[in-house]
Amino acid sequence: MLQILFTMGLALSLSVSSLAHAEDASEFIDPQSLIFSVVKITNESADIFTADTQSSHGTGFFIGLDSETKRGLIFTNKHVIETDAHHAQRLMLEFNTNQRRGERIMARLVYSSLLHDFAVLDFDLKALKRANLSSPLRLPKKKSPFFDFQGNERNLRGLEVMAIGNPFEGSNVTTYGQITGLHFDPSMGPFIQTQTPINPGNSGGPLISLQTGEVIGINTMTMSGADGTHWAIPIGILMQEFGEWRKQKKSKLAPTIADPRQVRFSMSLMHEGTLQQMQLYSAIEKAVPGYFENYNSVLMVTDSADGRLRYGDILLRMNGQVIGGFPYDFTRRLQRVQGSVKMQILRAGKVMNLEVHFPSEGYHSRRQEVDYVYLSGLLLQEMGMDMPRRIRPGLTSRVAVTQLVDSPEVNFDSSRFPPPGSVIAAVSFGGDQLPVRTLFDLKQALKANANKPFVVLHVYKANYLSRSSGEVIPLLSPATGAPLVDGVLDIYILPLKDVLTPSRFSLHKFKKQFDFYAEGDATRDWRRFVRVKSVDSGSKQKTDQGCESVLIVPGKK
Repeated sequence: MLQILFTMGLALSLSVSSLAHAEDASEFIDPQSLIFSVVKITNESADIFTADTQSSHGTGFFIGLDSETKRGLIFTNKHVIETDAHHAQRLMLEFNTNQRRGERIMARLVYSSLLHDFAVLDFDLKALKRANLSSPLRLPKKKSPFFDFQGNERNLRGLEVMAIGNPFEGSNVTTYGQITGLHFDPSMGPFIQTQTPINPGNSGGPLISLQTGEVIGINTMTMSGADGTHWAIPIGILMQEFGEWRKQKKSKLAPTIADPRQVRFSMSLMHEGTLQQMQLYSAIEKAVPGYFENYNSVLMVTDSADGRLRYGDILLRMNGQVIGGFPYDFTRRLQRVQGSVKMQILRAGKVMNLEVHFPSEGYHSRRQEVDYVYLSGLLLQEMGMDMPRRIRPGLTSRVAVTQLVDSPEVNFDSSRFPPPGSVIAAVSFGGDQLPVRTLFDLKQALKANANKPFVVLHVYKANYLSRSSGEVIPLLSPATGAPLVDGVLDIYILPLKDVLTPSRFSLHKFKKQFDFYAEGDATRDWRRFVRVKSVDSGSKQKTDQGCESVLIVPGKK
């Protein structure tokens, strides 16, 4: 079985106007002239609740100065800089110098794409003392064939390229190869396919044309078990996305391109053969003439918590445009709209027109706080679009256990808690069950029952398989490929001794104050930052959410 592996720190490539094939790579491009614009990115993170730290690295490259902030900009992969929502983080850039040792400075996250594996960092250029950033790597102009890789893919096959990155423990490793074609992933979009060797640690680095020195794309993935198959995201679509985001931001409006929408249904690809067996092929062709000349699949709703869409609905058009059979196209179009969308669907063989509302979750680059509920040792968070869960037909819950926090105040015993990945279906306080689909539902239930001594959690436990090696892997839904959470509904009873929300303990503020250089866990104790009105043990407190709970932990006013 082939496995797709994300390679931390892969190189990216850009396209150029000259298509002449290089007979001798060294005759055109000197790698030593480019390595000063390629940086090593170290992603250091620490779990807020345990203070355990971890570190990974990847690659990025300097593309120039931000005209407004005058800070340097770095392109990289999103997976290079990602971390869990409850982790403090420090991003370090290591620049090449003329000495053996590089120069390290801190970086900030500027932009993180909702659609592609793409992120932009910035840094203080004045902080560099030894590194020489004389010029950024060259990005292709709009007339360059590399800017529109999809449109020029046939003419670009065989073009010789190189990748610069930091594979494994190496630094500034340069590899050479050729473009072998275009790969299109239904969920992630287009990729440049190359046989240029790319390994873990290369992610985020540049794939460069040997003819002109232009960046063609950002190296992102390699395929295990398929020698010579490596993928890079075409740089043109990333330049367009980042440029559009900057224009929207400059206009003082919340950029839609960086604003996720709440999609309260799950989708699955249905291919032509399956549609013919279901006797839906001709109905789709009739509703959208010539559909199967361009696509070989459709998107079908497989689970819905939305009042308008139902299980089995086939998505045909969005605001008059054909959706096609790719989740990538659906997400890309949805990313640019606001409010309600006119959807045309096929339901039970009949074409229907609906108006579906996709509420904004807020411009994610401006969001200062991660929403959560901490409940007696459980960290509960709402599942985003990147964490779909199929519970069972007709039921979609969006609140899951993301972490168990060792809590001596509640006599911590992991067997008494639902495991991480479990989904909260409902809660009760000695009476009727109260359904939980959002964190708001959970907060309201806790608020209304703040004087109760315990809470009963009704959860769907995460199902796992254990390999002989001891590795635990989640079961996947055969319909959607998403982690599968179903089976027997379990019940857990927890005391209402310790309830926190962002109003009482800000993950965002604590992340800023987290000291990576501190020695000893005492200086990183998250409980010392819990905001309470008094420190009397056992006194009742009210949060800004109105959720009353008994606090037995010390805190700062």
